[in-house]
Amino acid sequence: VSPHLTERRGRRTPVAGGMAAAGATARAAAAALVAVNGGTAGLFWYDKQQAQANRWRVSENALCATALVGGWPAGYLSMKTFKHKSVKKSFQVKYALATCASFLLLGALHPGARSAIQQYLGR
Repeated sequence: VSPHLTERRGRRTPVAGGMAAAGATARAAAAALVAVNGGTAGLFWYDKQQAQANRWRVSENALCATALVGGWPAGYLSMKTFKHKSVKKSFQVKYALATCASFLLLGALHPGARSAIQQYLGR
């Protein structure tokens, strides 16, 4: 019997605790992504305001770090919406690389992807 199934009257039924834990993890991950993307949009907006006022700016490395931790959807949307950092090619390249690194990191952390990579590499 699977650890996520229980025998009940001859039938296998899912254990509520396993499903509840998976649901709680999914909700926490979704909440984290909402928070990261909200923070990313706020950071891009703040940097745009600072640029217009000729004040101290948010570093490009900090903006790229938002892509690395999963805020890339809001980053790209913010660039388009606020018309900020959308022309500077050197930043566009750095942000795209950070976005790709985010996907690679996610792939490395996901058990299925990690297994596929290990099989591909022959380990």
